[in-house]
Amino acid sequence: MKANKGAAGADGLSIEATAAHLRTSWPDIRERVLAGTYRPMPVRRVTIPKPDGGERELGIPTVTVA
Repeated sequence: MKANKGAAGADGLSIEATAAHLRTSWPDIRERVLAGTYRPMPVRRVTIPKPDGGERELGIPTVTVA
């Protein structure tokens, strides 16, 4: 995403903001993943037009909950 200059995810956090958030939140997230209690946010679905006139679905993920 970073190399592709990706936009913020559904959570509104930029790549830099996500990195800063993960530096402080990783121990809690890791603990929840290991305990089996971590539940990621649903992927936001949008449709984008295709050149032939059709549409395709695009999923916009969120890395973590801020």
